[in-house]
Amino acid sequence: MSRFILGNSLLLLTWVVAGCYPNSHVVTEENRARLVETVVIQPEPIEESIELIGHIEPWRAAVLYFEVPGTVEEVFVEQGQRVNKGDPIARLVLADFEFEVQEKTAFKLASQEELNQLLEGTRK
Repeated sequence: MSRFILGNSLLLLTWVVAGCYPNSHVVTEENRARLVETVVIQPEPIEESIELIGHIEPWRAAVLYFEVPGTVEEVFVEQGQRVNKGDPIARLVLADFEFEVQEKTAFKLASQEELNQLLEGTRK
């Protein structure tokens, strides 16, 4: 029982002693004034970048097919550039097509001449 009374007495004495000192955390007029610095804030673009090493894959990929085979002479768009349906993407070398047109034209003329000979027959 004496330990209980001694412990409580020490606790009560601590509270009394602590209550006798002035409280430094109490706000008074003399410690209320504070030096304040103001700064004007204006919106600015964030110029932050991160350099990473890796492999980037597109969300969607498009495979290009030309209506005719050939060699690409000129490309009109850059990689990653957005294009609309029907926009020209590349131009093929025309020399291949010009030769093929001449070849087909000559074949057509020869076939037409052969047909004319067959229609005329061997006798005049």
